[in-house]
Amino acid sequence: MDVPGSGPRPEDHVADLALDARPVIPLLLSARYVDCSRHLYPQEPGYTIQALSPFRLCLDYLFACAGLAPHLVESSVVSYAQAFIASHHLPIRADFQEHPRQIPGG
Repeated sequence: MDVPGSGPRPEDHVADLALDARPVIPLLLSARYVDCSRHLYPQEPGYTIQALSPFRLCLDYLFACAGLAPHLVESSVVSYAQAFIASHHLPIRADFQEHPRQIPGG
C-alpha cells in the first residue's frame, strides 16, 4: 500500500543512510503522519544537508498529523544565503491554510 509522503529519496540508496536505518520514519508514516515535502513534491529530493562532499542528504523532515495534512499548501527547504551560514542543516518550512485545500477532481 502506498502511504502519502513515503516516496523513495535518493539517499535511500546509500547503504548507511537507508530508510530502515531511521526506524522512526516508518513508525510516523504508519501512524498516518505525512512527510510534508514528500506529500506535495514526491519526486523532489528535498536535500537538507548541503555538505562539501559527494553526498547531499535529506536528514531533516517536517511531519503533519492526518488531521492537519489536508490543510498543507506548501512545503520547502529554505535555501537562501543566510540559511547556509547559520548551519549545515537547512531549515524546512510548511504553510497551512485554515480550510482544507480542494483536490482537483475530488
